[in-house]
Amino acid sequence: MFFSRVQIVENIQNNSQLGRLLSDQTYGSHRLLRELFTDSTKFLFREEQSREQLSTRHNRPVFYVLSNAIPKDSNPLFKCETKPFNPTLSEGVQLEFKLRANPLIAIKDGGKKNSKKHDVIMHGQRVWLLSECERRGLSVEGSKKELISRLKAHKDHASRGMKFDASLEAVRTESGQQWLKSRAEKRGFNVLALQTTGYRWNALPEKGRSAGYSSLDYEGILQVTDADLFNAVLKEGLGASRSFGCGLMMTMPAR
Repeated sequence: MFFSRVQIVENIQNNSQLGRLLSDQTYGSHRLLRELFTDSTKFLFREEQSREQLSTRHNRPVFYVLSNAIPKDSNPLFKCETKPFNPTLSEGVQLEFKLRANPLIAIKDGGKKNSKKHDVIMHGQRVWLLSECERRGLSVEGSKKELISRLKAHKDHASRGMKFDASLEAVRTESGQQWLKSRAEKRGFNVLALQTTGYRWNALPEKGRSAGYSSLDYEGILQVTDADLFNAVLKEGLGASRSFGCGLMMTMPAR
């Protein structure tokens, strides 16, 4: 496999509508990067910003791409820096990691036979809100916004204002982190330190009015427990929405 840092050629980025197109359409990045490969080539990618990654004056996308073929060097749109990717890992090694993931959980709704995928953070927050309403004898009907409003209006001061917002944020953090920790053992690693940031909804207007996916950035330290299983994670990705820039786990030796 091959790991590449891909940048759009600066003159093209600055003097065309390409930058605007990429910022307006999330799926555009995947379709653009597809031009680097044949149709059968599998690849994962993560999008960053050049100002943060490369200290450039003008901010533009930087893509980190993991592929099972070398990117074409004949495409005039891109500047590609590529190196072989064949990590040799052993049990017990500790690594710093970054992961942008779409954390989903399968839940059976209303006794139905098949499960439905839910955003793990939205699900965790709703479960907590319902529990808080039930504990106070409040109605559990309605949207998340209605549940929040109902709890904040309750006479119990613990459910109001800044303390309530902090509690809801803690639920968000715990739900997101637990999603990764619960998958670690079966994928050959343990999470030793973890923080989550950048939770957001990514709209896909080109696929429909309500189409989109959520993403969450993970960063921390892990320990490899099974090298074969963990290598599969590095090469195949983790979680959903891999075509939209999620799932690529980037690692380096822990300092």
